[in-house]
Amino acid sequence: MKHFFIKIMAAIICAPFLALRALAERGPSICNSAGSHMGSIGRNAESALPLAYTVVKWGTDPATQVDICGATDRPCGITDSNSGDNADAGDGASVKLLNCGHNRIAIASEAITAGADVFTAANGKLGATGGAGKYLVGQALTAAGADGDEFEVSLQTPVLQS
Repeated sequence: MKHFFIKIMAAIICAPFLALRALAERGPSICNSAGSHMGSIGRNAESALPLAYTVVKWGTDPATQVDICGATDRPCGITDSNSGDNADAGDGASVKLLNCGHNRIAIASEAITAGADVFTAANGKLGATGGAGKYLVGQALTAAGADGDEFEVSLQTPVLQS
């Protein structure tokens, strides 16, 4: 009877840990439900991308392409430094997805103060000036002094402004 009691107690104590192990083996459930992208994705540039850290939208074929994001386009991510400057149409681009809870470097369209909300702007840049049709994409963590400056931004899921 003593050994039976010990086996029952061991099963009760170990059950929660076995359940946690089963959940951990399934992988992360946010951002990459299939567990394959880990916050970034590779796509081809539909048209030339002028800079690393360019804000992009899904291209004509979202399964294979991204394109430069305009002020009123819904953004999907920011190209990383590995994409280099002046990627030609058809070149591969590594895109850091917006809604994965990471900070990113972006290119400013104007002077931006640290802590300011940032919105989509023309030519794949971000600015502090919102307005109807633009997307709020996060908050500036560092300042940008002028158009073309790099700054760090804490990103969120894009929110269309009305």
